[in-house]
Amino acid sequence: MTAVDVRPAADPGSWAHAARLLFGYHRETAVEVGAPQPRTPEEVWFPVRRETIDPASVHSTYLVAYEQGRPVGGIVLVAHDALSVLLKRCYVPPAQRRRGVATALVATAGDLAADRGATRLVLDVLPSRAGAIAAWRRMGFAEAPPWGDPAMAYFERPVAEGDGQWGRYLAVRDRLRSDPEARRAYAAAKRELARRFPADRGAYTAAKAPMLETLVGTACPTAPERQ
Repeated sequence: MTAVDVRPAADPGSWAHAARLLFGYHRETAVEVGAPQPRTPEEVWFPVRRETIDPASVHSTYLVAYEQGRPVGGIVLVAHDALSVLLKRCYVPPAQRRRGVATALVATAGDLAADRGATRLVLDVLPSRAGAIAAWRRMGFAEAPPWGDPAMAYFERPVAEGDGQWGRYLAVRDRLRSDPEARRAYAAAKRELARRFPADRGAYTAAKAPMLETLVGTACPTAPERQ
């Protein structure tokens, strides 16, 4: 398979992708538990939209995984406690499963959690979802003490040190918030890249990388070592 690119839902296009992925998740789990299925993607996206796209929030994020520009999976991250990040609504469409998408989502979630100072990833899952539980175990999760509904199964995994990609993402975000000229230049550059690569997300992302590194270097010339 080609490389999976994981990034936060941060614009109308990726919000639409997040909505469709959440729609798939809720329709599938509704069938499993005998609950009514949602009727539209907006129905499931609206309750989490504000929380997951609020630029002031660093504790709630919806990550979307892309393969050759196509959304192939998503996951919600929420602060669980001072040292834990909770993973919720992880969903990979059936046709994309067993291709490393969930692993890529969890790896990026671990990077983000490490940058937030968290030491573990946690989740809960219906005990009847044997396939999902087996997948979580393959990704290094082990049973954890319950913190809520005793009918759920609980799992946790230590956070490994990441490569700092989320620190770079936050540095770019902060630079763009504080520097109007950088925002204008960044927006103009993205429009030009979209014109040059209208149907090639991989080429678009690769061409944008030097610009992001410049923004990071300006915003944070020296990154402190993690203690």
